[in-house]
Amino acid sequence: MALLSPAAADYLEPIAQRAQRLTRQRFGNTVSFYVPLYLSNLCANDCTYCGFSMSKPH
Repeated sequence: MALLSPAAADYLEPIAQRAQRLTRQRFGNTVSFYVPLYLSNLCANDCTYCGFSMSKPH
């Protein structure tokens, strides 16, 4: 059964409630952020997702 079909309407709320419960059990009820505070606009790490890496062309 596709979750987007009208036949699934009765299942969506229980699925969402269970997903929320499992998410809170696994990750808790807080959100953490990492904010890089560099002394320059370049970083020695080579993270593929970051624009501050020294090895990436600017």
